[in-house]
Amino acid sequence: MNRMTSSFAKRFGWYAVMLAAIAVAIVALFAHPRVSRASSGTLCFWDGCVYFGVADGNWFGNGESAWLQATYQLGSAQAVLQAVYNSALTHAAASAQYGANGNMLQVACGNGVEATLVGHGNSATYCPDGTYAPNGDVTQCADYYFGGQDTAQDCRNSRECSGNNVVNGCSGAFIQTCPFGCASGACLTAPAQSTQTCSSNDICRGTDVYHQDQTCALSFVQHCDYGCANGACLPPPAQSSSCTPNYFCRADDVYYRNTSCSDSFIQHCQYGCLNGVCVGPPPPTVTFSVLPTLVAKSGTANVTWSSTNTSSCTVSGSNGDSWSGTSGTQTSGAVTGQTIYTLTCTGLDGSAPSKSVTVNIIPNMKEI
Repeated sequence: MNRMTSSFAKRFGWYAVMLAAIAVAIVALFAHPRVSRASSGTLCFWDGCVYFGVADGNWFGNGESAWLQATYQLGSAQAVLQAVYNSALTHAAASAQYGANGNMLQVACGNGVEATLVGHGNSATYCPDGTYAPNGDVTQCADYYFGGQDTAQDCRNSRECSGNNVVNGCSGAFIQTCPFGCASGACLTAPAQSTQTCSSNDICRGTDVYHQDQTCALSFVQHCDYGCANGACLPPPAQSSSCTPNYFCRADDVYYRNTSCSDSFIQHCQYGCLNGVCVGPPPPTVTFSVLPTLVAKSGTANVTWSSTNTSSCTVSGSNGDSWSGTSGTQTSGAVTGQTIYTLTCTGLDGSAPSKSVTVNIIPNMKEI
């Protein structure tokens, strides 16, 4: 127990000596509290936060309000690191790490104390007056200032734009979203509503007539075959006083134009119109088969036929068989001798195509 008490006293003695040295060195530097206190063991300044700890992980400076107040007065993280380093050299061994820009990053004292630069002061948890930082953002503290000693900037009302959002100019903390855009750290107002009015009248849009009401809304009126001007359809062009009589086609219809250029419908063309004349129907096609073509006496055959572009067809056999229709399949009657089947059709063009097939009897073979 005596050993533990002696060790603690010795260790606390080093801390007390170093704290006293810092306090004496920095009292004269106090001008304005440009620092904020985070949690025990971390002090935040305009140029960063300093984390104080010892080798065994315990916080350094807990409850040392006099030491905290003295250290705050240094005004910057770099000044605190330098003061710790200078104080440690007078009492024990000390080492320091530096960044590429020459700033101190860490001071390690021979007695186990470490002071480390851990980032910017915006992450502090407490304000300089000891109250909790609003939303964990020290830039929202009533007595927080950001910047160097000669370029201090009040961050409480600092605003800038980040896209369509307003953020704190020091910490970048979100403040509000601007639905109509952001400019110079403030939300833009909604665009003024249009107060445009129109006269109620008919207008042309291409070859169509539209009606425009007083709210400038348009509604379709009619299409103009010969064009539109001044909100009205143009009349058909004036025809010549004299024309050469002729027949001509309009789509699949035949029209006649007389000498006074008057047109009259003549007829509709089922198969199309060409040069004022109806195109005739396509020629017919027929297919015809009788199978088999060699049968036993009194046997039968299958008769099949089809046609296109015909109005009627007839199949007749020399044995008396007869069928009609533009297509079909039939079984012949008994074939007792050579029989000829003939297909005859009437084409839509007036032609009469035909085909014939002969069916023979299988001869009886006798041995001689």
